[in-house]
Amino acid sequence: MNTSTRLLHLIGAEGEAGITLDALDERLETLSRAAIVMAAGVLAQRGLLERPAPGHYRLNSAGRLALANGAEIKSGPRATHATAVQTRSLRARLWRAMRAMQKFSLDDVLLRAANGDEADAPNNAIKYINALERAGYLVRMRQRLPGDAPTSNGFVRWLLVRNTGPLAPIWQTRQGRLFDPNTQDTYPLACPEVAHA
Repeated sequence: MNTSTRLLHLIGAEGEAGITLDALDERLETLSRAAIVMAAGVLAQRGLLERPAPGHYRLNSAGRLALANGAEIKSGPRATHATAVQTRSLRARLWRAMRAMQKFSLDDVLLRAANGDEADAPNNAIKYINALERAGYLVRMRQRLPGDAPTSNGFVRWLLVRNTGPLAPIWQTRQGRLFDPNTQDTYPLACPEVAHA
């Protein structure tokens, strides 16, 4: 039984209460904490695990069904996930620009990230920024940049407050969630996408 499948059984045995990372670390003495986190990340990527709080895991309904059916959880990215992680995509370039700038407006990051080949870079960028903001990666700054028109409220600026690593968080539109490949965390985003810029 591999690590992810073993973890599925251990977490499932705890029922609705779930189990903490500390408790798993104590029970799985032969595994490093990092290996446990990675195995939990595999379960989360497969849509079998939820995190009610940081460092706290429990199976969702899909996870309980997989456990009941005796599923073997194999590691490695699924094809759909592997194709979603594209280091040359606009959103990957936007993420790199955000990390480099820390504070930015929509125009700031587009200037650095867009190369002119995109169909609708501003719309794509604002949707991605809104998803990152709703997941807590970005916060709006109080002070706006001056607008072009006399009646303008100015341009929104954001501050990157959760810089988790070099890989761009993936906004999974159909699932309504943001997946961070750096931490293996998934953030459900129930709010509809609304352009605020």
